Amino acid sequence: MDQREISKSSKSLDGSSAAQEPFEVRFSIIGNIVFFIFSLFFFLEGILALCFPCSKQTTHGVLIPAVSVIIFFGFLLLYNLRCFFYRKPAIIIDSRGVKIRKWLTFHFFSWADIDQVFVKNVNTIYNLLPYICLSVKNPEKLKANQSWLLRFHASLMKAAGYGDFFINAGYLDKKVSEIVEIMNSYIQSKNTG
Repeated sequence: MDQREISKSSKSLDGSSAAQEPFEVRFSIIGNIVFFIFSLFFFLEGILALCFPCSKQTTHGVLIPAVSVIIFFGFLLLYNLRCFFYRKPAIIIDSRGVKIRKWLTFHFFSWADIDQVFVKNVNTIYNLLPYICLSVKNPEKLKANQSWLLRFHASLMKAAGYGDFFINAGYLDKKVSEIVEIMNSYIQSKNTG
């Protein structure tokens, strides 16, 4: 972590600098390019499978998987393009709490509401993918604003060890350890102060 950023965050923890600028994390441009190429490859693979099936007998067997791949990776391509050109922060950390953009909405968590912040690393076939996970003190408050489908997904992910809320941190422009360290320092200062 940069020494200036450490001193900035420690000033705000002391309360001596209330007008401190928030710590902002954006999506990495390189990560966006890699994710775009990955999504584009599977999107085009779905189109090729649909347009050029191996034989006439397999046309019907390819239709549903190919269309599913085209829709899923087409959505990811659009989302990735939005992240690439929409250079606003994905995470904003300040003395009030943390604001996290997930898909199209922001979620705000005050430091008093957060019980724990931790990293869960997931092995993929390519690399180790980190997730920043939050455990909140009142998960029912978080679930009140979610649809039944999101609540179901969140319960599956919590059972898998992701906490109550998580964000894929593999494509962020700051180090995961730096983000978690700053968040945990705010949590500790609120719990002791």
